[in-house]
Amino acid sequence: MPNVTLAAGALIGRDSEKATLVRLITEVAAGRGSSLLIEGEPGIGKSSLVRGALAETAGVGCQVFWGAGDELGQALPLLPLLEGLRVREPSANPRRNTIVRLLRGEVAADRGVDVAAALAEQLLALIAEQCAARPMILVIDDLQWADQASVTLWGRLARPARLRLRAGARRAAGGGTARRGFRRAGPGGRPASRRDRADPGR
Repeated sequence: MPNVTLAAGALIGRDSEKATLVRLITEVAAGRGSSLLIEGEPGIGKSSLVRGALAETAGVGCQVFWGAGDELGQALPLLPLLEGLRVREPSANPRRNTIVRLLRGEVAADRGVDVAAALAEQLLALIAEQCAARPMILVIDDLQWADQASVTLWGRLARPARLRLRAGARRAAGGGTARRGFRRAGPGGRPASRRDRADPGR
């Protein structure tokens, strides 16, 4: 994760939301995983909120991976996860090398399986390996710009959320008054029902 410097007062009025994130990160470090969707209008401070909570819990022992959706990158399947998990960096890890070779076309997917599906399975396996080695936090920022393969994989990760905090941040649907909220992620990466929403701003 890039180094973060928060301006004084950058998270004014967000104590409750940040406390929720700090608690969830601490639970991940203790072996209790979770999934969270953060919604809000553009510029309201969703990313700063997550970064602030991560900075406050830097010493709890979690490894952090941060990816982001990109409007111009939607044609590239799984790009937010590939970049967030840093699989293109040199590594002696066999799983990472397999993913890189799939991306380069140096190995073929199984018959009847397209490359995106093969990559998704390899990424799931990589995340499981990372979790087994050390509690991890996976953040996908600007989720509204993520490709469908990334959103589908993001949803699959929620089902057995073991030693990780899986957080997604996206622009709130529709216009109107600026708002912010936390939601547990439901099937397919979509928000859970309204009764599961924890909106500290209420």
